[in-house]
Amino acid sequence: MKFKNGIIHIKSSLNNTIFTVTNLNGNTIIWSSSGNFGFIGLIKNTIYANQIMSYDIFKKIYENNIKKIGILTKGTGIGRDIILQFIHINYIFIKFVCDITPILHNGCKYPKIKRI
Repeated sequence: MKFKNGIIHIKSSLNNTIFTVTNLNGNTIIWSSSGNFGFIGLIKNTIYANQIMSYDIFKKIYENNIKKIGILTKGTGIGRDIILQFIHINYIFIKFVCDITPILHNGCKYPKIKRI
């Protein structure tokens, strides 16, 4: 089945980067991770591993005839920057770019001091 629109979800952590391409309803069309290409350990979050994943993702995007995409990024790793560079190089129309990284607020409550 060929799609015209898609959304790229990028979950980028300090150890790994996971790309998922969905249609507008949220059904997964394509997914990729560094572990699929034989990278293990800290090597999974290197620039080289993310470039190989990006080539694979864009090859599959062209096969599925996706012309317009939206981008949702989550996390602080380097994988999200690399995918944005590849999109710029490959001339795919970007509808939106949204960062959905959770922001912490307040934090945990300190324990009360014991009175003697």
